[in-house]
Amino acid sequence: MCKGGGTTKKKTLLIIPMLSLLLSCQKNNDNDTKIDSIIVSSKAKVEVKAKYNDDYFDDSSYEFNLKRMKSSYVLANASNSKEDASSFLTQAGFSNIYSNDAYDDTKTDSIAYTIASRKIDDDILISCAIRGFNYGLEWYSNFQVGESGVHTGFSEAKDKVIRGIIEYINDNNLNDSSIKFWITGYSRGGAVSNLVTKSLNQYAYYKTNNKLYNDINFDYDYSNVSFNLKLDDIYCDTFEAPTVDTEENINKLTEINKNIFNGINPDDWITKIPSYLKRYGIDKNITLNVDSEDLRKKASEFGLEDIGTFREVNMLNFPVSSITQNFYFNSFDSYIKAAGIKDRQTYYDTYQTSISTVMSYFINLGPESLSTIISFAKDNPDFLKEFGVESETELLWQLAKDKIKLSDVILKYLDYNKISYDELVVESFYVFDSLVSQFVKNDTDTKIHTATLMYNINNIVDDHYSELNYAYLLLYKE
Repeated sequence: MCKGGGTTKKKTLLIIPMLSLLLSCQKNNDNDTKIDSIIVSSKAKVEVKAKYNDDYFDDSSYEFNLKRMKSSYVLANASNSKEDASSFLTQAGFSNIYSNDAYDDTKTDSIAYTIASRKIDDDILISCAIRGFNYGLEWYSNFQVGESGVHTGFSEAKDKVIRGIIEYINDNNLNDSSIKFWITGYSRGGAVSNLVTKSLNQYAYYKTNNKLYNDINFDYDYSNVSFNLKLDDIYCDTFEAPTVDTEENINKLTEINKNIFNGINPDDWITKIPSYLKRYGIDKNITLNVDSEDLRKKASEFGLEDIGTFREVNMLNFPVSSITQNFYFNSFDSYIKAAGIKDRQTYYDTYQTSISTVMSYFINLGPESLSTIISFAKDNPDFLKEFGVESETELLWQLAKDKIKLSDVILKYLDYNKISYDELVVESFYVFDSLVSQFVKNDTDTKIHTATLMYNINNIVDDHYSELNYAYLLLYKE
């Protein structure tokens, strides 16, 4: 008898109990819990309607569930703030909601997350949503790739989340419960979710089989952990996650991590970096078979009125051809290597600290820092005169040709807006400048590549933000 089927009295006419049984086996979509929540757009929060259903966690976690992924998407966005995360989870029937202190005290190595739980039959479902938006100084951690192996910054954040999960289980006396996990995150939160799930998968395999999977040691100290866990009960949906570990490490754990589903827009550059690392689990291209007109209509519902066309730029700074953003970024790695970051070791030895400092400071100014500065330049002729140019497009082209230093533009912008900075920031910008100089030195192709990057910066930002990718996901079909 299928799950949910009831018993029936014997009847002479068998058609009645058979019909009753058939109806009882059907999933009732009316049981969906309707949730008022938000997604984080490139401009502001957008109100959306989401759904939650305990049925999402009936089947094995290795079975892809599009309805659950859509719900996960909104929860991942809601984890942007502890208030929004708590609102989503409360409406979904979760309780004992805990948000860690990183929401209120963001540091270069912090990670914010919200944990909650609800009872489903004889199981306890623990939800863990990891913040991936508006985290300011945590950008430093994003660029702490490390010398080898797993991405250092994401791995350290993973340790903090797992420690929080274990403390939550202990504090709520759940060690003897039958536990299921629902883990999700967007961008940085997606990368950390990926690693958290991979680690829990290793633990679950050990608890079930009393041995390590492929003799690979844990990446976290589980020696004082006692709760039981099965692989089929760990559900993970990530979105627009960067890469997290080496292909060699990932291949050793491929089978047990097929319960990790990564929603990916291939036009989003963030999903391609670092280029020498990969993701655990299964990537789902959410843009497949989506009609462009349907996409525009759906995206407009979330406030995105214009889906721009990615264009290559010629020497006159005129957009001359339409190319796909995916195509552009697939070739970007060769330009990075030409600029001097030949491999991971070079990045680690020469650039990691400076780039981490620059990015954490620069992006802490806002999610669209470069476009904000360019808009500021457009509206302030005196600012443009500081660099001997008459328009923001001329400024962009001079930056691409390395005639004007990016650090000079940013530091001047900070001065104009009375934003303080220290000597470490200045020194880091100068190291960053040396990298940019190598990138564009006497090479027309790289100058065009740089100008193209700057010209399309708004499109690039949009492809990482939620309104466009939520529209894709809602229209996505298996």
